[in-house]
Amino acid sequence: MEMEKSTSGVLHKVWGSKVFGSLNWNWYPYLWQAGGDIYNDDLKSVKFNNAEGLKAANFINDMKKYIPEDALSKDSNEMIESVFGPGKAAFTIMLSSAATSTFDKSFPDLNWGICNIIRR
Repeated sequence: MEMEKSTSGVLHKVWGSKVFGSLNWNWYPYLWQAGGDIYNDDLKSVKFNNAEGLKAANFINDMKKYIPEDALSKDSNEMIESVFGPGKAAFTIMLSSAATSTFDKSFPDLNWGICNIIRR
């Protein structure tokens, strides 16, 4: 995490990432990226209790120092309004392009784009 100095000399936190809400929505993409999956092929048991699941869990655990402390208690729009939109986060993980209406209304000059999370 870096600190940003405002024109008034006050230091503000600047985050590497903005996450929100349910840990599942934030963890699943990293599980899939690590080559894991949620359920076994028979859908009767979980499949993430393995090396890939551990890799994904460790990755998201390591990221906690780069996200706001209250990130998992806020919903997507709250995090967009308070962190990503004002430029306090370099990127955000969204479920879809549904944030477009928030960006258009609250941050019309925000330069942003959408990309897929890489999967191996």
